[in-house]
Amino acid sequence: MKILAVNAELHIFADEVNWTRPLRLQILFGDGAALRLRISGDGEGLIVDRLPLQPPVDMGEYGRTDIFEITDRLEPALKHDGLGEPVAIRNPAGRLIGLALPRPDEASFCIWINGDEFHWGPEKALEEDYWPDGAIPALAGPLAD
Repeated sequence: MKILAVNAELHIFADEVNWTRPLRLQILFGDGAALRLRISGDGEGLIVDRLPLQPPVDMGEYGRTDIFEITDRLEPALKHDGLGEPVAIRNPAGRLIGLALPRPDEASFCIWINGDEFHWGPEKALEEDYWPDGAIPALAGPLAD
């Protein structure tokens, strides 16, 4: 599997793009498929669907949103061939909180929700993130549509 791009819907205020807190993400695959990732309403889970990102929105004095390609900011190696099928990351209660992209010869690249925000990095970063009561999420099988 190959990733063509990871796009993000980002907030812009006073001409400053907030690169660290994406509102939504979209992964575009070489076969034409796409996955949109968004934070659940309670901020505790991940919702995955195949819808497009929201078009840019002008919020007047509160700024605006726009879509940016951020693959190189996340992990440039994601654009290479050889990634496995996305794997679900679930908390101990079984709730979907992220997805992992298996890579040959190295740890999976993970995108997860914690504290109502997106986080990303290798599996070790997922494990080392702060988890209340030490309830570390785990890679838990195929990502169901």
